[in-house]
Amino acid sequence: METALFYTFSTIPQVLAAAIAMLAAFVLYRLQTINKQIEESSIGIQKADGEPAELWNLHIKEQYEKLYEKAEKFRHTSFTLGKVHDLNRNKL
Repeated sequence: METALFYTFSTIPQVLAAAIAMLAAFVLYRLQTINKQIEESSIGIQKADGEPAELWNLHIKEQYEKLYEKAEKFRHTSFTLGKVHDLNRNKL
């Protein structure tokens, strides 16, 4: 009976550790996706507005609130993410 309890109590932490590791992997993957979306949107805003150097500096300095305020002016136009990809291709 002692052996069964020993194996049970040693297995539970292993399962919890594996579950936490899986959760961490999913969170890191999602953070990468969000970072890429932010980068693509920032580049699109940079290309679309008349002040690209200022917007790029806001992006680099991680002043996203100011960048968002500038983007609000631009939000109502017909600029789409597809156009961002076209701009990025033209940039290369």
